Amino acid sequence: MIKRFRILTFLFVLPFLPRIGNSQCDPFFPKALSARPANYEIHVTLDHENRMLYATQTIYFANQSPEPVKNLRMYLYFNAFKNTESTFLKGTTQIFGQPFGHRTAEQWGWVDIQKITRGTFDLTTQTRFVQPDDQNPQDQSVLEVMLDKPIAPGDTASFTLVWQARVPKTIARAGYSKDFYHLCHWFPQLGVWEPNASGKWDWNCHQFFRQTEFYADFGVYDVHITTDSKFVMGASGCLVNENRN
Repeated sequence: MIKRFRILTFLFVLPFLPRIGNSQCDPFFPKALSARPANYEIHVTLDHENRMLYATQTIYFANQSPEPVKNLRMYLYFNAFKNTESTFLKGTTQIFGQPFGHRTAEQWGWVDIQKITRGTFDLTTQTRFVQPDDQNPQDQSVLEVMLDKPIAPGDTASFTLVWQARVPKTIARAGYSKDFYHLCHWFPQLGVWEPNASGKWDWNCHQFFRQTEFYADFGVYDVHITTDSKFVMGASGCLVNENRN
């Protein structure tokens, strides 16, 4: 059997724009409406049979602060759905009235960064999961990357990630049900580099709690999605290209 695929390219100027028709969709502003320190290019393939995402992603980060940036911290939201010991699920047996304790291994979700580089420098071994809020060693929703050299004030650095993720059975604004996928914050995403309460520049990148919401910078998201041609795609941002094979 020959499978037919299509590749769709979306341009997201802001991370949470409502969907609008292509006739009205112009992602380019004469002047940027936000600082956009973090921008993304993502090439992702959905493997429907195995409920997997396979991606290569480039993050462009501009240090707009007066302090050098010596590390990165990023959200890995799908790891909140990895098991019952994550901070998101610990201490409860149901989400929105739906029990989850009966799930099989294939129905849990996770994201794994297999490689991260900065130019020719491999940073993969310089990563670790951190738990800045509750010190839960089982929680893997925040990843820290120690840099080979600081990003100086005013400089921009790019980082290339190779990663894969298992899409969970629908649980909390993410997941699958039969042939339907609802994907929200499905990719590794930088926290926000900003002054904290004491005025010190640091990463605002918290673990994923049931009581919290998402927090990230506005930016440009250039997303290329490869799927089976039977899927009807809906997304925020603007569809700028579509190829059918």
